[in-house]
Amino acid sequence: MFKQLSGGHLYSDKIDNGILFPVGGSSRGASNILLTIDIEQFEPLFDKIKKNAHLLMTSKPTKEWYESYQTGLDFSVFCHMCAFNNVMRAYYPDIITTGSEHAKFYRSKEEIKLSDVVSNKKCACTEFSILAQTYFQSQNIPTRYVGGELGWYTDNDFNFEEHSYIALTNKGKNYIYDPVNPVRRDKSILPRIAKCNPVNGDYFNKTNSLFDNMTLYYAAGDKCDYLHNLPTTKINPLLFGAKMGNNGK
Repeated sequence: MFKQLSGGHLYSDKIDNGILFPVGGSSRGASNILLTIDIEQFEPLFDKIKKNAHLLMTSKPTKEWYESYQTGLDFSVFCHMCAFNNVMRAYYPDIITTGSEHAKFYRSKEEIKLSDVVSNKKCACTEFSILAQTYFQSQNIPTRYVGGELGWYTDNDFNFEEHSYIALTNKGKNYIYDPVNPVRRDKSILPRIAKCNPVNGDYFNKTNSLFDNMTLYYAAGDKCDYLHNLPTTKINPLLFGAKMGNNGK
């Protein structure tokens, strides 16, 4: 189901309904904080994301704009990631909370479901990445949930914190998708997708964000090997035949 890594980190290729999933990082005792995954509660949300993605796939201007970036990533995969960010932002605009409030919410209850965290607007990177992974696997997009770390440079100092995100391999290239940290530009929201260097034994994996050229460093335990043996099935755009309103509902 999921693989436990050194330092309390983990990754998972598939997140099933009803499983207990570790939350948080090593400093918060991930193995002692568990979240029940109730995927069935999010099927209507996933349907909205899927419809939004299909609208993007049929948009010629969107495809032309995307191809101008020459990312190498399948356009259909980009559309699903873009739709995930846009639908989550539209339906849950203030769902993200602070780290302290997130931890406080988990300490307040003995048993917590994913839908509880979402409905109470106490989400952090963990819940966003779990939702993204379960949505992508429902669309047969080979991705991997990673509970690791995020690093960045500020004034010549290297800072890092525990973080959850998505890793994927597409057309032989490695990417990171960070669903909780989108790129905001020109009053629009774009998914933060970053090409990453091949795994070379370093703990942090240097990445370059596609849409704002930001350099970030993502890591998991065990020498950052979370891309190892990840399926590389090519994703083809799904056919979309239903008529929809202007807002994609």
